[in-house]
Amino acid sequence: MKKKIALNALVLTEESGGLGTYLNQLIEYLHSNDFDFELIIFLAEDTYESKNQFKNKEVFKKVKVISNKAITRIMREKYLWPKLLKEYKIDLLHSPISYIPLGIDIPSLITIHDLGFFHFPQNYTLLRRTFLKKMIRDSVEKAVKVITISEFTKKDIINTFNTNPDKISVIYEGMDKGKYQKKSNSKKLEIAREKHGLSDKYILSVGHLEPRKNYLRLIKAFEIIKKKYNLPHKLVIIGRENWKFKKIFELINELGLKDQIVLTRFVSEDDLITIYQNADVFVTASTFEGFGFTPLEAMAAGIPVAASNASSIPEVVGDAANMFDPLDVDDIANNIYEVICSDQLRKELVHKGHINLKRFDWKECCCQTVQEYENVIRMLK
Repeated sequence: MKKKIALNALVLTEESGGLGTYLNQLIEYLHSNDFDFELIIFLAEDTYESKNQFKNKEVFKKVKVISNKAITRIMREKYLWPKLLKEYKIDLLHSPISYIPLGIDIPSLITIHDLGFFHFPQNYTLLRRTFLKKMIRDSVEKAVKVITISEFTKKDIINTFNTNPDKISVIYEGMDKGKYQKKSNSKKLEIAREKHGLSDKYILSVGHLEPRKNYLRLIKAFEIIKKKYNLPHKLVIIGRENWKFKKIFELINELGLKDQIVLTRFVSEDDLITIYQNADVFVTASTFEGFGFTPLEAMAAGIPVAASNASSIPEVVGDAANMFDPLDVDDIANNIYEVICSDQLRKELVHKGHINLKRFDWKECCCQTVQEYENVIRMLK
């Protein structure tokens, strides 16, 4: 009799960012292949209908929670999970949200994307910080296996929780390279420019507005570039207002850069790809990332990258980015300017970017994840 494995996808929404990409790729792969186990995918009721395109609909189960109402969802899950696990006779749960939800009492595997809340507690509300700290610590101890997405985060988990390294597997996430490589036409560019106020030349950064993205120093570096070199570029930042973002707007006004910096919130995928492909340089100045999709997206779009040398970013970008110290405003400015003004460097970075992308493949990521499922199942027999 086949074992039953469940995937916890209750947090999945259209705006789930990197976690959403990870979940969607895993769902696509799990749904499209046959394995020596039965699969159940649990979705929140507001997301369930979005999976109508899949032929094998019986693997999807609707749970009476709303994906983005975190507190209500978490409290309801505590009572729903025991019923769900019993009803569907689940043997193993994969929870890719860094912790095992309340109410789970069966063998579980977790994916931890990063431990940012341990390093930057000030970026989180007291309630969220307290919840995550306890839940992730308890989950790492309770889980039969921990998957993480970079060697950096594996070391972080070991150092933070004194976890046995053998319990943790590193599986790199993938990149949908073709999506970013498909060239946008001039009409799409014209529409994106008009909609988002883009100039002909711009520096691009993508990521939600929060302290660890280091936008304050990036903006100061941008001011240096404008004053010192009088470049015509604007700075375009794509990302929703997450938390502690008011200082970003205050700094822009203080430096008189309101007309030179474009802040968009959520943009459509079509617009995002068009904006990537027409940037002069992509910059990730973050001080902390568990993995970091955005520089890889820029590489796939054929754009040279300037990147922070902090946390997992050097591991992800390899030798395909111009690296800088994210705490040194002058270093950030100099590296961005160097990429913009050196045709030779730009060509080298774009070429190396295409080579670097070969390390990140969704099929391989999903295949390795299934191997972990199978390893755990063998342990449970």
